[in-house]
Amino acid sequence: MRRISQSNIDRVVARLNETTGNPSEPWREVGSAYRANVGNYHCSIENGGVAVEQIVEGGGTTKIIDRGTKREVYEKLHALLDGIEIGRKASPSGSYCGTCGRSDCNHNGTCF
Repeated sequence: MRRISQSNIDRVVARLNETTGNPSEPWREVGSAYRANVGNYHCSIENGGVAVEQIVEGGGTTKIIDRGTKREVYEKLHALLDGIEIGRKASPSGSYCGTCGRSDCNHNGTCF
């Protein structure tokens, strides 16, 4: 079993951002300030564990993959990308509800 490095995870996160059409960088410089790139997926590293978060409106984050070892997060990222690909094949139009994520939704606020 090969060792999973941070650069392996970073490449898969970059692919996730590209696949989902989200910004590749978490922050952008606007004048002399930095602004959050809403939608960006990125790694959070703390105490030797890795997690994947997504930037939301207001600049906060939501956890996409809970903290774990590099191997655990790497495998979950690949499962997430596989799921996105399966969803795209199942929905030829490729359109998804921005609220619930379903491809068959005519979102009216009651799709949950």
